[in-house]
Amino acid sequence: MSNTPDTPFAELLHAVQSNATHITWQKSSPISDRERGDAKKAMKRFLLIIFLTLLMLIDKMSNYFCYFLPRVCSPRNPPQSLADWLLALFWLFFYTALSLNFFIMFKHQRKIANHPTEQSCPITYTLQTKASFRYFLDKGIFASRGMNLRPDWQNFTATDWANILPTASADEVHRLSQIIIQRLNDK
Repeated sequence: MSNTPDTPFAELLHAVQSNATHITWQKSSPISDRERGDAKKAMKRFLLIIFLTLLMLIDKMSNYFCYFLPRVCSPRNPPQSLADWLLALFWLFFYTALSLNFFIMFKHQRKIANHPTEQSCPITYTLQTKASFRYFLDKGIFASRGMNLRPDWQNFTATDWANILPTASADEVHRLSQIIIQRLNDK
C-alpha cells in the first residue's frame, strides 16, 4: 500500500475505507472513436429535440400571443383570464427551460466530439455506495464525460479496474477493487 496520503490513489483508498457514501475521482484518458461517434449522434439528437421544442413553443405561444397581431394571424384561443395568462407563462417557461437544458447537453457532447485526438480528456468517476436522493444516484459506479454512464462493475476484470482507478501497483489496485466490490455488495 502506498504510504503517501497525497497521491490520488491513497486519497481514494482512504475515502473508501472511511465509509464515505459518495466518492468522486478523475482520471484522464484519450477519447475513443466509439465515444466520439456516440457524441456526434447525441449532438444530432439534441439538435433535433431543441428544434422540436422551439417549434412547440412557437405553436403554443401562437395560441396566446397572436392576440396582439390580429392582422398577421388570428388567435385560436386568446387569453381571457389571469389563469390563461399564467398558463401561457408556464408554457413559455417550460419550453424555454427544456430547450436550454438540451442546448447545454449539446454543448457537452460537442466538446467531446471536437476534442483533439492526441490529448487526454478527464473522466469523472463516482462511487455511490448508498442510494441517494441528494445526488440522484443509485448504488454503483458512474462515469461521466459529457453524459453519465453506468459501467457494469460486476463484470470488471483486473484491467478494467486498472483503467478506472488512479495509477498504482497491480496489488494495490486489486486490494482497492475488492474493498469497493465489498462496499457495493453490502446491503
